[in-house]
Amino acid sequence: MGYWYTRTSTVFISISGTVLIAFSGIISAFTHIANSVETDKLEVSTSHWAQWLWLIVWAVASRFYLPWLMLQAVTRLEFSRTDVNFFPNIRRVSPTHMERSSQRLDSRTGWVFQASMCASLIAIYYLLTPDEYHVLSAKLPKPSLDDYPTNLVARFYGLVYFPLKFTGRVSQLLLNQRSKTFTGGYKIAVAVRFILLVLALIVYSPAVVGRFDARPGFSAPQVVDMIALAVMIYQAVSFPKVTPKMEDEDSE
Repeated sequence: MGYWYTRTSTVFISISGTVLIAFSGIISAFTHIANSVETDKLEVSTSHWAQWLWLIVWAVASRFYLPWLMLQAVTRLEFSRTDVNFFPNIRRVSPTHMERSSQRLDSRTGWVFQASMCASLIAIYYLLTPDEYHVLSAKLPKPSLDDYPTNLVARFYGLVYFPLKFTGRVSQLLLNQRSKTFTGGYKIAVAVRFILLVLALIVYSPAVVGRFDARPGFSAPQVVDMIALAVMIYQAVSFPKVTPKMEDEDSE
């Protein structure tokens, strides 16, 4: 979150990819609200106003804020308030020369490629439910239908969340490769993700943890995520990050 809070430039940031990732985060936030409503059986009534208020405040603070920061950064929107107007003034900052060059480089990916990848992944999720295919088998009982949320928002989330997020991530990785720079996040965050992955995989090694009867399954989408993380690690090690000089450069 700190990365996007401090963004003042979109140099070598995939705008279309970031938008897709932000949309996946927004869908995740709405799904969190819908699942909480279903689990707690909340009704729209004055007697539940405190629960609704807490749910909305928590969702905005923990789920909506990051997608908002991402969209604000890539749309180049600035908000300012005056003593005259109650509502903030909104203006879009013109892109710099480097940002326009970055956008042209990003456009090589093409919306057709992104739409095709996203649509193909959605079709796979609709037909095959890849989350249920485990590369490393689980030792937990298989969840019953009652263990899954039944609301429409959760079903929609199950279809589009991974396709949107993965397509956005691939778009950023492609731009990193073309620009020979590492952007889209902090390098230290990639290192933390790698450590967490290693810790998650340790539970599948009896030589390390012994017999572990509560072992979850390692699904096909997790393997795909692991491959994307490997590419990200390579880029973080091989490419320099965007410097302030790159971000401030403007030929206008």
